Amino acid sequence: MARQRERDSRVAERKIIRRAVVREKTGYSDTTIWRLERKGLFPLRLLLTEGGAVGWYQDEVDLWVQTRVRHSGKPVRKIAPGCRDGRA
Repeated sequence: MARQRERDSRVAERKIIRRAVVREKTGYSDTTIWRLERKGLFPLRLLLTEGGAVGWYQDEVDLWVQTRVRHSGKPVRKIAPGCRDGRA
């Protein structure tokens, strides 16, 4: 019983974001997000109303974006002018 209340509490604290926010966070179109979902490569949407309104858990989308950020905060190697591969 205590475990169920703890789980319910965690779920209640999660924020649901709507489609426009997901597009803004990812830079992807609705169609691209849908395709990634179908392939299991993006967090699944939640059906919010019978009319078709959908949303995603913000923490899941944020984690997905963070795992795809290029260089993950590492310094970017400087490229020498006129060199395509960075070698002088």
